[in-house]
Amino acid sequence: VHEAGPRGYVPISTFDSASDAMAIHRETVFRAGASMVEVCTLAGVVKDTLVYDDAHGQVEHMDVSKDYLAVSTSNGFIKLWRLGGRTPKSHGPTGGKKVDLRDIPTGSSIESIK
Repeated sequence: VHEAGPRGYVPISTFDSASDAMAIHRETVFRAGASMVEVCTLAGVVKDTLVYDDAHGQVEHMDVSKDYLAVSTSNGFIKLWRLGGRTPKSHGPTGGKKVDLRDIPTGSSIESIK
């Protein structure tokens, strides 16, 4: 974990992780697990999990914008979380929103989320 400052990026913490997708919000790191997002401290200690059921598929991409975390899954779901309080709160439809993939070629998936 690095912090941007007037002299460039300064390392502030390190931890091991096999996650392919991560996002950061203030003092919290969000990292993709199998069918969950782990909510971690800057030292990598898991303090909460955002669990997805099997119908959603695997967590693939995530992005933080202001006080919102957007997460997409392998089965085409997008779910938003509000990050303004002590714990993330589901924002919008409880199960997330399934993206209509009918007009997208077979085998395609969401490639990123912003």
